[in-house]
Amino acid sequence: MKSEVLCSSLRGACSGVRLLEIGTYCGYTALRMVAAFPSVSITTLEVDPIHVIIARNMIALSGVVRGLDVWTGHSKYLLPRLARRVIHGQQLRYGALFMDRWG
Repeated sequence: MKSEVLCSSLRGACSGVRLLEIGTYCGYTALRMVAAFPSVSITTLEVDPIHVIIARNMIALSGVVRGLDVWTGHSKYLLPRLARRVIHGQQLRYGALFMDRWG
């Protein structure tokens, strides 16, 4: 299963870092990652607004209330915005990137 391989490869490298996923689809992989690494913040990008609605509902139904942020739009436009993002005076940095099928 894709999410198990991903979680296994990230184990040991994910203590308190941010993860970026490109291609949310229904949010399954992002939910698996946030469950496996509760101290990690995950930003996930999805181009299809219908999939974003599904993913946000799946996240809400799962009870995850923090650590998972779903952005709508194409990665071509969202990645430059993420690169300029600052939180608590610090530029946002990601420790790992997972790219799924779509951009």
